[in-house]
Amino acid sequence: MRTIELYLKLKSLQQSLPEIYEDDYKQSIARAIIFTNGSIDEVEFLTSADKMDIISVYQQLKNEQFDFNVSNEQKAMHYVNNLHGDTKTKSRSFKRTEMINFVKEKLIKSHPNIEFIHLKYNVLTCKLNNQTYTVYVSTSRDYEFLNTTEEINPKRVSAWHKGNDEIFSSYDYYAMCVKIDSKSEYVTEQSNGIEGIFMNQQELNKWLNEKEKNQSGMINCYVHYHQPKSNREIIEVIDARERPQLNLRHLLDNTFKL
Repeated sequence: MRTIELYLKLKSLQQSLPEIYEDDYKQSIARAIIFTNGSIDEVEFLTSADKMDIISVYQQLKNEQFDFNVSNEQKAMHYVNNLHGDTKTKSRSFKRTEMINFVKEKLIKSHPNIEFIHLKYNVLTCKLNNQTYTVYVSTSRDYEFLNTTEEINPKRVSAWHKGNDEIFSSYDYYAMCVKIDSKSEYVTEQSNGIEGIFMNQQELNKWLNEKEKNQSGMINCYVHYHQPKSNREIIEVIDARERPQLNLRHLLDNTFKL
């Protein structure tokens, strides 16, 4: 869609649905719906908005017969139907326990005598040499193959991690892990098909200080791993959310070490 078309759609939104246009959060969702022609997965990826909020704005647009040229309406309606239990939700490509076990294995490799004493949601509490540490495990599926066909790079992994100031300031260490899509040509170090970066609070702060928050206060990290050849030494790691992109290659070099 050309820029002028997007502009005209936005002007139309201002006139027909001022309650959405004047709400920055809802407007950002509406813009993404227009830009993606109603692809709910892509709207969630672009905005980090709650899926229920996305569907609410989508339904408002539909109720007002707002023309946003939905070419994939069936896909959008699939999610609306899910609200009422009419269809099964799309299954995730990973289980959280897979990611937790991956982090545990990496920590054990660095610290054979480590103890895992507690797991609550995404927070793993460890004990090492009488010291207690918390590790926040952020998990993502590989979003690369949700792109349009011409944008897909089978040697690239696209992970989406999100949080807020409280999440990203409350723990000792952070592991950001992604489950590689089955169609990907990216080769992981281990056979479980998981890639990840690991950092302490200071390293995370340095990264986040270079980022911008969106209007809802969420912090979005679109971590892209690019492996032009099956060689870990030449993997590129960037945060593609920012302009210019942020180089995170040094975090891939980090061992999972407390």
